[in-house]
Amino acid sequence: MQVNNSFKLMAVLIVAILFFACRKIDLGNIQNLNDGQVMVIGHGGSGFPEFSNQLPANSWTSIERALEGLNANAVDIDVQLSADHQLILYHDGRLESQTDCYGCIPETESETIISCCYRNNFSNNITDHHAVILLEDLLEHYAESPFTFLLDLKPFGQCTEDIIVDLDTFATVLTDLVVRLKMEDRIIFNSFFVDLLAKLKALNPGFRVFKDGVNFDENFSEATTIGFNGITMSNLDIDEDQVSQAHDAGLWVILYSVKERFGTADALRKNPDGIITDNIELLQNFLD
Repeated sequence: MQVNNSFKLMAVLIVAILFFACRKIDLGNIQNLNDGQVMVIGHGGSGFPEFSNQLPANSWTSIERALEGLNANAVDIDVQLSADHQLILYHDGRLESQTDCYGCIPETESETIISCCYRNNFSNNITDHHAVILLEDLLEHYAESPFTFLLDLKPFGQCTEDIIVDLDTFATVLTDLVVRLKMEDRIIFNSFFVDLLAKLKALNPGFRVFKDGVNFDENFSEATTIGFNGITMSNLDIDEDQVSQAHDAGLWVILYSVKERFGTADALRKNPDGIITDNIELLQNFLD
């Protein structure tokens, strides 16, 4: 009897999964704050590395492929501050996790950092050399383009707990760069660190500032209390009603942790304003 009940439960789950996977997505009736459009945002460029995508995240080639090759609307890139106050595109806490260098971004001069090359963990092609790059170089190159750049800001040193990046310096350097290039309307500042976001908003109230977080109620409260423009959350941590609640409060919602077909369909049904994806082509196929 217990075995039969287990089979019945499994069958119900399978039917439920198939039902939700096959539910039609009414793309003409997406209710969001982006005029019914869903921004396609490449994660780290064209997606984080795997066998089908061997380009390092945050590398020039990966970003170029996403924007110019795959026609994404935007890219989500990780930004840290070097020891000499240069803005570096890099995800991890330590350089040795992905490159041929050793150390931490906040403790290392930018000249040393941009000489570091990403290791290729998926092939033996030793002719591929992808260097760590400066945010300034990237934005200068795309200053006249239509693309949007979502900057995932990482202000705290991730190597040891006693290394703390000066938030005023981080905010000032970011502000000076974006204003100089006149890219205020094409930059989204995103971070878990509310104090840094508040400083950016104070320096330039016109900036688009999004609060990242894992708890919707906390994220929503911080964003609405301080006057941010949106929130970013994992698709697994937010439901359709919460997205609607954020929209009612005037907050954009960008979802991430989206890659496979089922997750992409699930995210779209929640009516987000943008989706950060590791599979740009799949998301575009849903939207076409």
